[in-house]
Amino acid sequence: LDVRDDPQAMFRRHQLRFVALGSHDRARLTRLVEASSVESQYLRFHRATGRVTTSLARELADLDGRTAHGMGLADANGELVAEARIRTHGDGSGDFALLVRDDHQGLGLGTGLIGVVVRHAQLLGLHSLHARVLACNKAMLGVLARAVPMTVGPVRGGMIRVTIPIAPANYTTC
Repeated sequence: LDVRDDPQAMFRRHQLRFVALGSHDRARLTRLVEASSVESQYLRFHRATGRVTTSLARELADLDGRTAHGMGLADANGELVAEARIRTHGDGSGDFALLVRDDHQGLGLGTGLIGVVVRHAQLLGLHSLHARVLACNKAMLGVLARAVPMTVGPVRGGMIRVTIPIAPANYTTC
């Protein structure tokens, strides 16, 4: 099974369900971040957050479905164990980020979510996705390298800009 081809099967194998996220998920997103270690928070937000502030909670839930798209993986209780997001720009590109709760890392969930993010970007008509990854975040760079073709820019200020080219979506016509 190649999770890039069928991430949903891998999510089901771990008894997780894929969910679309929106502004109504503020509390679940907050709990996900607060359940993550300070290290995971630092690697995702480039700062350790500890408790989620009101402004960060507002930022997490800023998912309007037009320029900001969120997707997550929920357990049997409906709690998020991972989330990914795309923020589109008017030029056909977008930024993406993801977070996997510590107790679910190493299961392939990040790789599977990246596949879903790329597919969503195709459906949005984007030609590229970008992320700023801390140069020390070897795990995320490894996940990206396994999941998708990408280009990696030089290290600047401890950050690496990753670019994922997005192929046009294949539509079947009758």
